[in-house]
Amino acid sequence: MPLSKDNLNESVAAISAPPLQGPAEYQCIKLQVINGCAWITLHRPEALNAWSPRLMHELCDAVQRSVDGWPEIRCIVFNGEGRAFSAGGDMKMFESGETRSPWGREVQSLLTATYDTLTAAPQTSIAMIHGHCVGSSFVLTGCCDFRIAATGTKFLLPEIYLGMVPGIGIARLADGVPGHLLKRMVLLGEALETTPLQEAGFLLDVVPESELAESVGALVKKLQGQSAPALELARQVLNNVSSSDRELANQFEFLANINLLEGNGVSEAASQFLKTRANKGELKKTN
Repeated sequence: MPLSKDNLNESVAAISAPPLQGPAEYQCIKLQVINGCAWITLHRPEALNAWSPRLMHELCDAVQRSVDGWPEIRCIVFNGEGRAFSAGGDMKMFESGETRSPWGREVQSLLTATYDTLTAAPQTSIAMIHGHCVGSSFVLTGCCDFRIAATGTKFLLPEIYLGMVPGIGIARLADGVPGHLLKRMVLLGEALETTPLQEAGFLLDVVPESELAESVGALVKKLQGQSAPALELARQVLNNVSSSDRELANQFEFLANINLLEGNGVSEAASQFLKTRANKGELKKTN
C-alpha cells in the first residue's frame, strides 16, 4: 500500500500490536532507584549490550515502571555496562528472520510506545554514553532530555547496510541532530565522534570516561534542586513543539520499516554482514 496521509492512520491501526508485558525479573537490564533517580542499565556486556528481544521487553518495562514512580522518581538515567553503551540491535535477530511479521510489528509497536512514554514523561531523562552508541540505542538517547558522553564515543546508524531505516528513530533524532549530520549517518552509514555532535548541541557535555559518572551525578543533583512542577510543565511545552509533524513522521517510518522487515533482504544482509565481519576477526557472534 502506498504511504499517504489519507491511509496512514488506518494502516498503522491495522498492523500495530498492543504493547507486550515485560518479564517479572530482569536479566538484560538493571533498574535501581537511588535518591529519587531511576538508573536503567543495559546489562549484556558480553554482547556490548546489543538489543535482544528480551532486552527490549525489559527496557520497555523498566521505563514504564520508572515513569509510574513519579513524583518519587524525578530523573531517569540510561547507561550501559561494560565497554559500550550499546552495539544496537542484535544482528542474530536480523540474520534469523525473527524481525519479520508478526514479531517485528509487535516490537516496532512496543518501542514506539516506549519512546513516546519517555518523551511525555514528567521526569527529566539523561543518557550517559560511552564506547559505542549504535542504532536503536542512539534513538533512545535522542529521546532523552540531556546526553553526556565520554571522550572517544562513536555514534553509528548502520541500518542502511541491512536495507533498513533506523528503527522508529529518524524523526526523533532530527530534533537534536542537524540534517546534514543525520544524512551522513543514515544515508551513508558514517560513524560520528563526539565533536560534531557536541558542537551541534546534541551532547550537553563530553568528558573523560573516568569522570562520566561524576558529571552525570552533578546534573542529576542540579535537576533535583529545581521545582518539580515547573520542570514537568516546561518539558511538556518544549516537547510539544512540532509534535504533530513528528508524530506523522514517526508513523511513516513505522510503516516503512514493517514493509522492509517482512521481506528477505534484511535477513540476507544481516547474514552477509556477520560473515564479513567474522572473517575479518572484528566481530564475535553472541551466544
